[in-house]
Amino acid sequence: MIKQHSAFFYQNMSSRLLKILFAFFLSILCCSYAISQVNDPQQKTVVVPPSPDAASLGKYGEIPVSLYTGTPSINIPVSQAESRLFTLPISLSYDAKGIQVNDLPSKCGLGWSINTAGAITRTVLGKPDESNFGYNTKAGDIPSGLSNIVPGTNYLRNLFNNTIDAEADVFYFNFNGHSGKFSKFGNEYRTIPYSKLKITPIVSAGSITGFTIVDNNGDIYEFLTFERSSSSYSSSQMETENTSAWFLTKIVDPLHTDSLVFSYDAYGFSNPRILASETKKRLNQPNVGGQLPTSVNNSQYLDQNFNSQRLKQISGPNCLVNFYYSLQNGLNSDVKIDSIIVSNMQKVVDKVAFSYSSHGGKIVLDSLKTAYRTVVDNQTYKFEYLNPSYLPSVSSKAQDHWGFYNGVSNSTLVPTFNYYQGVENGGDRHTEESRALTGLLTKITYPTGGSSAFEYESNQYGLVMAGSVPGNYSYKDETYSAVAMNAAGRLEGRDTVELSESTPVEISYRIFNCNPSLPGCQSPHHEPSEGKVYVQAVNSTGYVVYVEGGTIDDVRHGSYKISSLSPGKYVLYASAPGQYDKASVFFKYRRKLIDTTGYRLGPGARIRKITHSDGIDTTNNRIQWFEYKMPGEGASSGVLLTGPVYQSNYIEYSSAPGIPTPTCGYENAYTTVSSNSTVQLGTTSGSYIGYQAVTEIFEGSDSAYKTISYFTSPADYMDTYNGSRTLPPTSYDYKRGLLVKKEYYNQEGQLVKQEKMDYLFDTLFRKENLNLRIGQQTYCIASTMQGDGTYSPEKFYAGYYKNISEWVHLKSDTVRLFDPVHNTSLQTTNTYRYDTSSLLVARVETQNSNGETIVKSITYPYNYNLSGVLSPQGNVEGIAALQKKNILTRQIETYKSVSLSGATPATTEAQLFTYDPSNLEIDCLYQLKLRLPVTDFSAYTITGNTDQMDSRYMPRETYKYGKNRRLISVVPEDGVPTHYLWGYKGQYPVAKIVGSNYSTIRQLVDSSVLNNGDSVQIRQQLSNLRNSLSASSGVLVTTFLYDPLIGMTSQTTPSGNTIYYDYDGIGRLIAIRDGGGNIIKKICYSYAGQVVDCNTGQVIDTRPHWVATGNLRCVKDASNNNTQEQELEQRDDNLNSMSYNQLRWISNGTNATACPLPCPGCLGRDKKCINGVCKTGIKIYTGSTYNHTTGNYTCTYHYQFPDGSVSDDYTERSSEPCMVQFAR
Repeated sequence: MIKQHSAFFYQNMSSRLLKILFAFFLSILCCSYAISQVNDPQQKTVVVPPSPDAASLGKYGEIPVSLYTGTPSINIPVSQAESRLFTLPISLSYDAKGIQVNDLPSKCGLGWSINTAGAITRTVLGKPDESNFGYNTKAGDIPSGLSNIVPGTNYLRNLFNNTIDAEADVFYFNFNGHSGKFSKFGNEYRTIPYSKLKITPIVSAGSITGFTIVDNNGDIYEFLTFERSSSSYSSSQMETENTSAWFLTKIVDPLHTDSLVFSYDAYGFSNPRILASETKKRLNQPNVGGQLPTSVNNSQYLDQNFNSQRLKQISGPNCLVNFYYSLQNGLNSDVKIDSIIVSNMQKVVDKVAFSYSSHGGKIVLDSLKTAYRTVVDNQTYKFEYLNPSYLPSVSSKAQDHWGFYNGVSNSTLVPTFNYYQGVENGGDRHTEESRALTGLLTKITYPTGGSSAFEYESNQYGLVMAGSVPGNYSYKDETYSAVAMNAAGRLEGRDTVELSESTPVEISYRIFNCNPSLPGCQSPHHEPSEGKVYVQAVNSTGYVVYVEGGTIDDVRHGSYKISSLSPGKYVLYASAPGQYDKASVFFKYRRKLIDTTGYRLGPGARIRKITHSDGIDTTNNRIQWFEYKMPGEGASSGVLLTGPVYQSNYIEYSSAPGIPTPTCGYENAYTTVSSNSTVQLGTTSGSYIGYQAVTEIFEGSDSAYKTISYFTSPADYMDTYNGSRTLPPTSYDYKRGLLVKKEYYNQEGQLVKQEKMDYLFDTLFRKENLNLRIGQQTYCIASTMQGDGTYSPEKFYAGYYKNISEWVHLKSDTVRLFDPVHNTSLQTTNTYRYDTSSLLVARVETQNSNGETIVKSITYPYNYNLSGVLSPQGNVEGIAALQKKNILTRQIETYKSVSLSGATPATTEAQLFTYDPSNLEIDCLYQLKLRLPVTDFSAYTITGNTDQMDSRYMPRETYKYGKNRRLISVVPEDGVPTHYLWGYKGQYPVAKIVGSNYSTIRQLVDSSVLNNGDSVQIRQQLSNLRNSLSASSGVLVTTFLYDPLIGMTSQTTPSGNTIYYDYDGIGRLIAIRDGGGNIIKKICYSYAGQVVDCNTGQVIDTRPHWVATGNLRCVKDASNNNTQEQELEQRDDNLNSMSYNQLRWISNGTNATACPLPCPGCLGRDKKCINGVCKTGIKIYTGSTYNHTTGNYTCTYHYQFPDGSVSDDYTERSSEPCMVQFAR
């Protein structure tokens, strides 16, 4: 949402074309932590929007890409809802990370989501936090000191049975440009990472029925409509039901003068039954009369039902947006959006229609058709996908390790595994690139005929941080042995084997006494043998894995299988101490051979290539290529957070054979294999893989260059485990995906620019919540309580993890520019300090290669302590009002100082804003009036109810607002006021009057007509206003009429000339007419939407063509001193451009020779830089006044300089009269 803070952020309402075009703004979305602009956003503003002929026509096909995950950010503006202060975009977003088999379509098709109102959703972990025995009341009961495997207790039993809760729920929010997650930390809800959003739950009858969230601007978001969901598993008789989502119902400004309201219809739907998990449990030992089964297969199916809400309407003072639905008629009983209709209370101005097809029972968005005011003309946006007819159903078992389609005909999702009885074949879960990309969006064709085409490839990775490494490996049978043979003089035999991971092993042996009459000890002699073999771990414990010794009068041999031998080093030993003894031991296992190419196929998709076409000439195509390699190494830069692990061990006790009463006398060790990873498959920025380095190559018709971006990743900040790895880790994902370096290369491959960023993980606001999750490791139905309160032989896996809310911000950045020709460089470093009340930048210190240090400082409302002020007054009252309404972002004072080569910093400019407590808007803008930089600047302070500003501050502009927070008057320093009248329910300015006074103007019009009348009535009111003021000398009146939500329809100048703007049926500007109805400019469009010559039909290039005029100028600061920056003047010479013959100034870089800084160190009242030389002025007294109270003289003086100029007047006190002189 773009908030319109009165006139200061008034948005252009005249260009409907911007609402028609799909404007994809090109930016690299690599970091979620934005730094506040240090250029003041609250300075002088233009209230009246530019005319339609000056509006941009927009651009197609510029797709931002999240390089860290390789995901194109496809966002399509569809329409918008408006009120006086708020503009809420309605858009479509596409998730290009890949389609998983179990993915279900949203209300606008598979992979798409519609951004309208907003919602808060919840992942319940255990029980809902606010419920009886939930986390809110039971977090303090979490025991400490639990290790990996612990005996059962009443607490752990209750936790396992979900009677009590030890895990905080996680909430996810997405509304109006705010997105992220939050959780309960102590007595407050906080976002992860930390932000200043104020989140307050509304609890009724022990359940959260809503939330309110207040943002940094003080705007209030109410979520008062909720969704209830119920889930049940086929293996359980229990059904869980909870509140799973809360929907945005209202946005209101801090003073409750304006709002957008969201209405919903209740409805119910069900998701199709899906296979939640398959489990195979196999006894891992000989079953000698055991009472438990040797083999158990179990499948759990999930059923979900929802009592939900669908958005029906968005309403504002002059806007209605209605949503219409029908059933999907696919796998689930949810609805799909058929159309969106926008009206301005008088007529329909927008209609958007959605068209779908169905594949694999899933609806796919095929096209989007928009029409404005009429349905005669329309524009269609078409979407193409990769092999959508091959989309699998949600019941398909053709899934890779992460649930993406792999096209394999599996009968089970449990993969192949090893256990006591050997190998049991299972499902093939490998990643198949040709199938994993099925269903992805491959092309958007725009109404203009242009398009954006997407080519994908499977993610790849070179590192895995936890779990196993799936795929890209093979097995090789390996056998190690140790042999001792007395007759050959080998009394002992040894060998060593090392396992890199838990592995099934078979150990076999043979011990006997040789027949001495046969050579080579080839046969036994049936005599006693003293031979011995064993396998022993080589570690701190040195435990013996297996041992056998010969004591019988015959051959002793056998084998033993271990389903999972822990990783480590093992020694094989055989001894043959007796004459003719022979002993041997064999260690057999399957060694995993890992692909060492550095490229392993991973889950989901990443973008490989984007081609932007204008639909006219392929030579104009712009292409972006993406490579995900470590520069200079060639290996993949991808890092997989977690690889899947399917196998675990489980022990269940039962009665011994022949004993009918349940006891725990017989141990049954099971190998359990699941279709779901026992290790949580973690994500980073919503993807399973993050990339440490990404190269982006740009190719166009006239240029080519590349960039290399470097990011923090799981390799830098790995999740940590405290207990079993089958339980959740503590996530540090908020530290990952931060851009730390970016390099720019020209067409010749030469480095021309480098950016480096350094971040701070600030512990100032750090909070943690402790969570505990457990799993059953050993079970017996007849477990009994022991004297220490534990149950034997019951055991649980236990693991702690934390949710962390911590502040992340940019600490510094360095930009270095390289000149490859002269082998030189320039460097600028910015160091940031922050206001902890708003988390915005409070100080930026810039150091450049010239030895110059520039410091920009900004203060905010909470920088002033008003805790002891009970009745604030004057300027203090305005700041107190901002604090009370949680408006954290308004700037109070900004000032800049400059120093060179270690000299004393001197203030060069400063601004101060005071606020009206009744409307929270600026009521006065002060500017520091300086002739030269000063070293004695005093920042704004408040002590009690008294504020103090620097004496050199002068009012620049004062502002007055109406009760609806609309700007009505601006009085500049020269005293000539400008007034504004608002109409159309206070949404648009209808008159601008320079001169006169507001009270007089208000008496000349009927406000109710301006706000509620039709165009004819409003025009008459404005005509009366113009006629009434025509006799007033020096009063200038400009008036405007609108078609609400379409654009400006006419503008009448102070001289009485009226210009009219005509639009076609789909909202495009087609003609500009004069007051007589004559067309002074006609705009025609081709079938593809391009502006064309109305006579020939040829496409017209309407882009500005800027050429240099030859004029240069130096950029000045507020004191009219050079800044070393230079600007170049340009003129637009394209006759068909909207800005033809207009001039503009653009940066021409730094030119210290042409635009030198003032004399270094030339500071003080008596100093002035003249022609680059520091001159000292002559002190001249101009007045002397005696104070009878103090007995002192007050002397007034200034300095006269060699160029004839004089300084400002200053005063000083003296016990003697001053010699008054006159400047010569």
